[in-house]
Order: sequence, then structure tokens, then C-alpha cells
Amino acid sequence: MTAESRRASIPFVDSLVQNRYWFAAFLALVLGCDATSPGSGPPLVFAQLDAGASATCGVTVDGAGYCWGDAWTSGGGGTSKPVIAPRRIAQDHQWLMIEVGRALACGLTVAHETLCWATGFPFDSAPKRVKGDPGFVTISVGDNHACGLTATGGAWCWGDNFRGELGLAYPDYLTAPRDSAVQPAGGQSYVALRAGPESTCGLVANGDLFCWGGSEVEGDGFTPHLVQAGFGFTTLSFGGNIAGRGRACAIAADSLSCFGYEVHSALAQPIPTTVTLPAGAAPSQATVGGIFEPLVGLPYVYALHECGVSTTGAAFCWGTNDYGQLGDSTTVDRATPSMVAGLPVVAAVTAGGVHTCALTRDGTAYCWGWNGRGQLGIGSSQDHVTTPMEVVSPR
Repeated sequence: MTAESRRASIPFVDSLVQNRYWFAAFLALVLGCDATSPGSGPPLVFAQLDAGASATCGVTVDGAGYCWGDAWTSGGGGTSKPVIAPRRIAQDHQWLMIEVGRALACGLTVAHETLCWATGFPFDSAPKRVKGDPGFVTISVGDNHACGLTATGGAWCWGDNFRGELGLAYPDYLTAPRDSAVQPAGGQSYVALRAGPESTCGLVANGDLFCWGGSEVEGDGFTPHLVQAGFGFTTLSFGGNIAGRGRACAIAADSLSCFGYEVHSALAQPIPTTVTLPAGAAPSQATVGGIFEPLVGLPYVYALHECGVSTTGAAFCWGTNDYGQLGDSTTVDRATPSMVAGLPVVAAVTAGGVHTCALTRDGTAYCWGWNGRGQLGIGSSQDHVTTPMEVVSPR
């Protein structure tokens, strides 16, 4: 089983990847391609990928960071023009991982320094070091807050605490988001940590699950509290939408359990419930995502989808599918996992707002679903696509 994550990552890149990269570079040189045009340069070979609300970011095998979609994620400042192809960010840094939420993005450098950028205070469009950063081995970004995990299992969080997502025993209704890392109450040592929509969850060594913050996942608990004991969870994934309706999934042995907001019944499931998987599709990694969207004539509608990768490298998604985010060539909602169409062997998958991306074992990125902000990285901002499309080369 892979490490817990909403993000997608792969641990290795074989010689095929390197040959693919240099062969494409050779063709670009010989044919005189314009390096500023999407798809004209050598293809990117990714080691990590993360889909946010309406943007996507990733790190290549050589540590370069790229983002696309909402312009603020790639240094676009206040511009509203979508970034429709990967754009290099912070070229003076080498990255291990980059995560993106709704209005906050953070990256972990090879020096284990954490930098964040955002749409507004306390971070801006230029990456800024998180104050009090003790040196994390992994980070996770929710909507407007983020958390990091140290090598010794220490949890630290920063950003918005309006719903208690930092775990400080109280919400900050009148206090601006924090640019310094603070430790949640309780003093637990965690083996996995995930930030979601206005919420955070962590796994301890015995497989028990603790959550804090405010959403259907943890019931407005401002300090870490035990959600479920005895499941023996080993991996954790957490997502949801930008209105605070969240959902978490965790893997125990060869079963996948999810809890929180249930999209098909519009009810909360406070206890982890086993997801029925197709025959032979033992889970190796799972991810959840979603978005909150107003519709004309209706008060609100919630969209939520979940995805996972089987041990054989097949990607499955289920939930709402109004923009084709399940990748099965339809816009039909699915209550049970449906295989994503036309993908090579998948290493990991990441579900964003109403779009999804996958990372194949050769480092190629594919995305599908809603593309109104260019978050698919396919070189256009066509409304949506219902099957995977390869992310193009940088502009």
C-alpha cells in the first residue's frame, strides 16, 4: 500500500522516463518548436501531483514546481485569466511536494523548508516561509489551512482557524489566519496527517483515527478527538468542498472505508462505512474531493467524488459526475466505483474540486473533469472533458 495522500506521487522513474524526456527535447530542437506554446516543449515527467479546488500543482523528477488553473497558484497575482498549461513557479527552489487547496498552496523543499502562497493575508502570490517551521517530512493543504508532520510524529498547523481546523481548542472567529505553525491540542504522535475542508484528521500508530475542526466528518470538534477505534487503518485520505462539507476515507487491510458527507443521501455518516469495490480491485491508495457551487434557481448544490487506485494500477472513481470528473466518458453519477477510461498503469490519483488527475508509472500526468479555470492543463479552457487528457508541456 502507498503512503496516505490526497496527492499523487511515485517513488521511482525508470530509464524509459528519461529516454522519453530527452527524445522529446531532441525533437523540439530539430523541429524548431516554440517553447512558449503549450505542448511544444519536452514533456514534463512528474514525481508528485495534487489537484485543488480549481487548480493543479506538481513537482517533476528534477524538483521543479509547476502549477496551472487559478492564476494565483503560479504567481499570477490578482489576474483572473486562467493558466491553461503548466507554469514554473519559484525557480530558485527545488521541491519535494506541492499541495494546493482553495485559496492556499504550500510546498516542501528538498531542504525540508515549508513555503506557502495564497490569494491574500497572511500569504501572498510569492512563496513565503512558514514561521516556526520545525522541518516537516510531509505537508497537507486544506481549503485555507495547512498542516505538517515531523519525522517524530509531531503535528503542526497554520492558516485559517475559523472552524477550529488548527486544533487549538477554540475557533478564531475574529483573528486573521496564522502564518506561524502551532501544535494541535492533545499531544498525540501521528503517522499520517491530512488537512481537508475546514477540518483535519490524523492516524496514530495503532490505526485509530482522530479528527478536529468543523464539518460532517468530525462534528464541530475543536480539539483532536477519536472518531473510530479498532479499524486498524493504515492510510488516510481527506477531501471535500469549499463550504466545509467534508469526507474522509481510510484503508484497513484490503478494505476501503469512508465517512462524512454522503453525496447520494445528503446525510452525514459519522462512522466509517465500507465501500463496495469491484472484484479484484483491492485498494492501494484513495482520494476524495469536491466543490460547493451555487446554481440559478436553487439555493446550493454539493458535488463530491472519490477515487482510488487498485493494486494492479487501475484507477476507479465514484460519486457525482456532472462535469465528467469520474473519467468514465459519461456525466452519470456513480454510487459504486467505476473504472477510469483509457489510462496506462496508474501510480496514484488526486481528486480536486470537480476535476481529477492521475499520475502514471512513467511520470505522465493526465486530468479530466471541469476545466473552467484551465486546471486540467490541456492547453485550453474548454468547459469539461469526460475522459483523461494528457497534461501539455509548459507555456
